[in-house]
Amino acid sequence: MLRRIFTLVMLATMVVGYAQAQFSFGAKAGFNLVNIYGSDVEDVKMKPAFQAGLVADYSFIEAFAVQAGVMFAQQGWKVDNYLGGSDDAKINLNYIQIPINAMYKFSLGSSMKLFAQAGPYLGFGLGGKVKVGDNDMDIKFGDGDDIDKLYLDNAFDFGLGVGVGLQYNSFQLGVGYNFGLLDLDDDTTMKNGGLAITLTFLFM
Repeated sequence: MLRRIFTLVMLATMVVGYAQAQFSFGAKAGFNLVNIYGSDVEDVKMKPAFQAGLVADYSFIEAFAVQAGVMFAQQGWKVDNYLGGSDDAKINLNYIQIPINAMYKFSLGSSMKLFAQAGPYLGFGLGGKVKVGDNDMDIKFGDGDDIDKLYLDNAFDFGLGVGVGLQYNSFQLGVGYNFGLLDLDDDTTMKNGGLAITLTFLFM
C-alpha cells in the first residue's frame, strides 16, 4: 500500500512539473563584434558581423530555463595596414552554431525580467573569405592544395558563452560573449571570440 501511495505521489509530482513547464520556439538575430585571441595573435582588431537563427526555450520553473538554438553566425577578424601597406585585411568565417544556455531570470515586475545565462556552444565551419583591398580569396576548412584558396585545419569549433539581458513578455534583449576553446589551425594558436547583441522573439 505504501509503495502504491508513493508511486501515485511521484506521478502527480511529475504531472504538475510538466504542466508548469513552458516550451516555446522563437527567432533570434543579432549584431556581432568578432575577433580571435591566442598566444600567436598580434595586431588584430574586432570586425562587425551578424547571426540569425531559431531557438527553443524550455522553462522548468518561472525563474529557470534552458534555451538551445541553431544559428548561422559569422566569425573573423581584421588587420589594419596589412603587411605594411595601405589596405586592411578582413577575414570572414561562416559557421553553423548550436548554443545551449542555462538561464536564470529575476523578476523586475510588470512582465519585465532580468536574466543571466551561460553554456557551451558547438560550431561547424562552412567556409569564408579573405578580403584585402579589392582582392579576395576563399577560405576552406580541411586539407587542400589549391593555391587560390586559404585552408584552415579545424572546421569544428567549441566554446563557452556568457551573457545578461532583459526579457519583456515574449522579447529578449541580450548582450553576451563567446570564448572559443579550440584552435582554428593546427600550426597556430588562434581561437574565435566575439561580443554579441541579440534580440529574440518567443512564440509563446
